[in-house]
Amino acid sequence: MKNLLLTLATISLTALAPIQEASAHVSYLDLINPAFKTTNAESSIYTVNSAGEFLGNFGWADAADGDWGDSHHGGWAKFEITNADGAFIDLSVFTDGKVVIHPEFGVLKTNDLTPAFTIYSGVVPDLAFEEFSNVPAGKGGAWNALGNTFMGNDEGDSGTITYLTHVRQNQNNLQNTIALNNYWLAQGTYSVVLGGDSALAAANPDDDIIPRGYGIKLTVTDVTAVPVPAAIWLMMGGLMSLLGMQKSKMVA
Repeated sequence: MKNLLLTLATISLTALAPIQEASAHVSYLDLINPAFKTTNAESSIYTVNSAGEFLGNFGWADAADGDWGDSHHGGWAKFEITNADGAFIDLSVFTDGKVVIHPEFGVLKTNDLTPAFTIYSGVVPDLAFEEFSNVPAGKGGAWNALGNTFMGNDEGDSGTITYLTHVRQNQNNLQNTIALNNYWLAQGTYSVVLGGDSALAAANPDDDIIPRGYGIKLTVTDVTAVPVPAAIWLMMGGLMSLLGMQKSKMVA
């Protein structure tokens, strides 16, 4: 069974090489890309319906346990907040909905991803991976989904991304889409590292190596662009009226 899965995985990686991330070292998808962008009156919206894929449905769950996880089983994206006053973001991660069937070898890609993701401040060097990341003895990889993550590459570059927050699955109610809404970030560069959050798959990773595809939607609303609710204006108007009345009484 394992040999068959390994064969399928190898074929899948070859067939889907142009977008495959699972077999490579850290390679960031830059979410702030004009090709992904739409706008409304207040926000910039970046949507990538087919952002990439990774092997298995367990990478994030594995990185969230005590011995961390392998960075090759996650997807890596980054974005920059340029507004000096910071911005509010909405970020969702979802299955790309695609299933690939090979007539001879069977399923090469499935659409049953149960995603989770972590947001970090900063980025690690391009092409970073475990061999040059000083992974402590006893750890399963360099990726810590619930804490800071240090990684380096074979060019001697290294860096630490600082854990900020995460969103994960409810194992009793697994979903194909998860989201973080109205989260404020200061000016700076951020990493999003995501993967599968299936506890069942994490318990048997060798039996769950068929790729899953994912997409990302990021909405950025600069603080200065956030409209003041009408109720606030009404309250301020009422306060100004009261102050005016008090001033009139004092003058009288």
